[in-house]
Amino acid sequence: TGDINVTFSLTKRVTNEAKVRYFSSGDRDDFKKLETEDFPVTVPPLKLHVQPLPKGTQIVGDYTLEHHVKRHKTAAFTPIPMRITIHGKGYPPILKHLLPKSDAYKLFEEKPIVETITTPQGSLHKVRYLYALSAKESFDLPAVTLHAFNPFTHTPYTLQIPSQHFEIDPVATADLVDKVDNPKPLQFDAAWMVDLLGYLATFGAGYLTALLWSRRIKKDKTDSSPLQQRIARSNDAKSLLQILLAANDPRYRDAINALEAHLYRGAPLSLKTLKETLKEPNA
Repeated sequence: TGDINVTFSLTKRVTNEAKVRYFSSGDRDDFKKLETEDFPVTVPPLKLHVQPLPKGTQIVGDYTLEHHVKRHKTAAFTPIPMRITIHGKGYPPILKHLLPKSDAYKLFEEKPIVETITTPQGSLHKVRYLYALSAKESFDLPAVTLHAFNPFTHTPYTLQIPSQHFEIDPVATADLVDKVDNPKPLQFDAAWMVDLLGYLATFGAGYLTALLWSRRIKKDKTDSSPLQQRIARSNDAKSLLQILLAANDPRYRDAINALEAHLYRGAPLSLKTLKETLKEPNA
């Protein structure tokens, strides 16, 4: 700030036609330097009176701000595009952080796009800021005020981005849960238990049936054991015949006939062999 002198350095170079002709006669491989006579030219310094910018100035120049939001109502976590354009004449309005960050929303931003057009009246600049907002619930984007200074009129001014409300539809958490279990979760299956009980019941019935038959056969053998003992103790054909007749069992009919033929008709007989056949009489 204050008074500043801007100095200049200017040199005047003078030559003649002969020197120019000699200079232009050479080719690329035979370079000839143009001979000149140099004279310094005095240029008076440019005096500038520099004043400080107002405190908090962010933009210098004559600029206009435009903003555009694609939508103000959307589903949760859906990006909301937003474009802010600053255009006019002056120092390029490139700002590092244009929108404030917040825990209420997620802010995505790209590098500013700068366009410059040179005109006889000066350079015109257009800077575009591209953003995307994302949130899980409704939120308010606070107002943004940019402080600018117009050096042409020496007046400060502001550029405004108004506060905006965004309606966010919450996520239906019930729809996020997959109701189909794949693979199916581990659970108790009673079908195999029913089958197992059926197999055990069948096996038990068969086992009990076999046990009952075994006991019945054993009982029959036990009941007939006194008769078998008397048969085994008989010493001759006559006593054996008396035992079999007393038993009155049709199963012993063949043995009785064989004994009678031996005793009354003298037919040959092996008492030992006959006793062996009587251990398992035919029905």
